Amino acid sequence: MIKIKIKIFIKPGLLFVIILHSIFIIGQDTARSLQTDTLKIKAGNVIIINDSVIKVINDTVIIVNDTTKVLTKKDSKRFYSKLKSFAQKHRVTKELYNATFVSFGDTVIKADKPFKSTDPYLASSGRIIRKVQIMKLDVFGPSLIDSVNYDTCLTKDKSKFHINTSDRVIFNNLLFSEGDTVNPAIIAENAKLLRELPYIQNATIQIYNISKDSVDVLIVTKDIFEWVVIPIIITAKKWRLKIRNVNVLGLGHEFSNTFSFNANDHPQLVWSYLSYSINNIRRSFINSMFSYDKTDEGIDYRLDFSRSFIPYKVNWGGGITFLRRERNITYSINDSTQAPWSLKFNQRDIWVGRQFPLQRLRTKDDYPVWFVPAIRFVNLQYTNRPETPDSSFSMKNKSDILGSIAFSKQQYYRVSYLNEFGKTEDLPYGFLFKLTAGYSFAEFRDRTYTGIKIAYGGVLKKNNLYFLSAEYGTYFLNEKPQQEVFHAILNYAAPLIHFRKNHIRNLLVIDYITGINMQPGQKIYLNNDHGIKGLKTNELKGQQRFYLHLESNLFTPINYYGFRMSFFAAVNIGFIGDNRGIFSNAMYSGYSLGIRIKNNYLVFGTFQFSFTFFPNAPGDTKGYIVDLSEMPYLRFHNFDIGAPSYVGFD
Repeated sequence: MIKIKIKIFIKPGLLFVIILHSIFIIGQDTARSLQTDTLKIKAGNVIIINDSVIKVINDTVIIVNDTTKVLTKKDSKRFYSKLKSFAQKHRVTKELYNATFVSFGDTVIKADKPFKSTDPYLASSGRIIRKVQIMKLDVFGPSLIDSVNYDTCLTKDKSKFHINTSDRVIFNNLLFSEGDTVNPAIIAENAKLLRELPYIQNATIQIYNISKDSVDVLIVTKDIFEWVVIPIIITAKKWRLKIRNVNVLGLGHEFSNTFSFNANDHPQLVWSYLSYSINNIRRSFINSMFSYDKTDEGIDYRLDFSRSFIPYKVNWGGGITFLRRERNITYSINDSTQAPWSLKFNQRDIWVGRQFPLQRLRTKDDYPVWFVPAIRFVNLQYTNRPETPDSSFSMKNKSDILGSIAFSKQQYYRVSYLNEFGKTEDLPYGFLFKLTAGYSFAEFRDRTYTGIKIAYGGVLKKNNLYFLSAEYGTYFLNEKPQQEVFHAILNYAAPLIHFRKNHIRNLLVIDYITGINMQPGQKIYLNNDHGIKGLKTNELKGQQRFYLHLESNLFTPINYYGFRMSFFAAVNIGFIGDNRGIFSNAMYSGYSLGIRIKNNYLVFGTFQFSFTFFPNAPGDTKGYIVDLSEMPYLRFHNFDIGAPSYVGFD
């Protein structure tokens, strides 16, 4: 046990020394003498200690010994608490302490339990924002949830290739500025917006009071290391190399490439995928993306502009998409003859909407109900296709016009250990009611369409998280319904369980979809993508499907150079078929055990290594699989309002 003396000098003004005798660090005994060092902190800087952010308002010198590294990793929060407690005992030391440190107090709330995203900012509501500052943490340094700095040759080498996000880019993504008054709803929305940026690992907005009517705002961000290089070896003569940069030159642009090699092709090496995207063009909150995608089936060219609604900031939303697709297909001339064809078509998709706040329905935390009308136009035009004048022909030129009206209210809870390893996650809660109607102008027949969607979600007592949605859509031809689709979803997350330094989260997903009066051959599947993870087959199909996914995750404290680890067990049960009674169809299931690994510094998703057993695998499908894949996230769907759309059947 080692006793440490820490001296703090405050300049300018009185020279003040606090000798703190009550801090002990438990570790290995050592006979070496303690060496002291000096840490100078200038006014205006901050100290991040776990979930606390401390503002230094006067120049300060901290003299510590050579065990500081242990102290800052393990006991920095305890040090700050004891220092504050000691200073509060005497009037002089209390005043000097208050003159030196400013804690962000109410803006820091632990996320062990869900809390409303506006809660940290309510105490400062209505005050004037005097100053806005940005602080960027080192890409491989301490994070907002972990004070450990992994200083290795690997991280040093990678840091040489990293360019920090430009201050201008971060300022361009702010919904407020100096001179504005604090609106908790806007601050909370902005913190979520920053965390959703693809080049930001985590972000927080802290407010500290300067006077009774003014505050300073500190925005703390931590980048993701922007480079990704993924080799994919298919066979000895066939491989792909993916190279991606999600933050080109710190500007927030994304550049993705894939190079494909096949020894049997000519040329053997091709540039098979290219995309470039720009996030928030000139602070308009318009995103753009161009892509070129070449596969064995054909080539896609895509140009996209989109603008999502943002409460209080972006009231006009919309999008424009141009798609050119070329496909090498075979089609049936008659029952015994098939012929190759180079299929080509162009698609234009344009929509626009306007959100209006319903002031009378505004709540005390300043979140109104939004009324959003929108309209969409989609045109599909084939430039080269087989000529088969048949009303059931799938390759028809058509134009669709859809309109919708929606009422939505969306707020957020901040949670942790839902999908991520302790990272702040924004869980939407609220409701959505949406009506859709439109007309489809197609060759051989025109049809009307109507649809409805209802969704609701939130937090029950004892911190149970849930989301419910149901939607129905149908076409009408001669006043008779066609292609009716009903889809219902339940997502549930149990309260977080703490076991020593481990965290346990149990999850449940129930999904049911059915189609009535569908087109011949129009089916849905029960497989790896829809229902039973790891079941890679297209043999199980029908016109209605039910599946249940139950999962338990153990998030461990294991942290090896930024690589975090969790263990999981999952059960998947599904029914699929054409029988009206869904449970009268055969039942299929899968039982999984696995490990998930995530490095928050890198762009990579969470990878999982799993073993899954299938008691009644269909056909020639093996009864088990050992799989390495990217983790499927539990999606608590939000209540955002986008383009008018059909109810999907997939």
